[in-house]
Amino acid sequence: MSELPSEWNNEAYVSLHLVQEMLRMAGLPARSGYSHWTPEFKIRVPRLTKNNLVTETDKEVDFLIEDCARYINFLVEVKAANTRINHDARVQLQTYLKYSNTRFGVLIDPFSVEIYQQADAEKAIEQALLQSKLNERIIEPQDVSKFLEFINNNKSNLTLISGVKDAYAKLISNNRPYVSQEDMQKKLGAKRSLKWLRAYKQMKI
Repeated sequence: MSELPSEWNNEAYVSLHLVQEMLRMAGLPARSGYSHWTPEFKIRVPRLTKNNLVTETDKEVDFLIEDCARYINFLVEVKAANTRINHDARVQLQTYLKYSNTRFGVLIDPFSVEIYQQADAEKAIEQALLQSKLNERIIEPQDVSKFLEFINNNKSNLTLISGVKDAYAKLISNNRPYVSQEDMQKKLGAKRSLKWLRAYKQMKI
């Protein structure tokens, strides 16, 4: 696949030169007697605070499109060439559909278009959350190898691992090297080392 010019890495550029042009070609001008665009459409989305209290926060979707002729409203979320449509973008759009009570949603990047229906939103979110929990629990052999390589490396910043403060970083350093998972668990404790291994798996280094 040939690379696009760098301008396509800007979501505003994609919106202006691709998404808005597609909408016009579909017969949906920005403002007319039968269609209307609302950019940066605000949606109230509940979230759980650190104190386990439910509060609401404002989120913005790129466009709410009202097609009055066909009695259809839909959300449009734009992604750039370097961010692309991914799992997080799909879950985000499905959340917006659920809490805006909008039936359809469209994800667009310079390479693809995906359409979702509100009726499938809750199921998709549940599946995504379940998969996330499974990913946290499943430890593959390569996860262990990468973790051992990281904690054995003198140049690694061990405090990047969630839950590893300076004292624990010193403990890990003082017990090097770690030749296996069993060796690590013996030196650091099974429960503690598994917790750190899972935290490391969630890191993006």
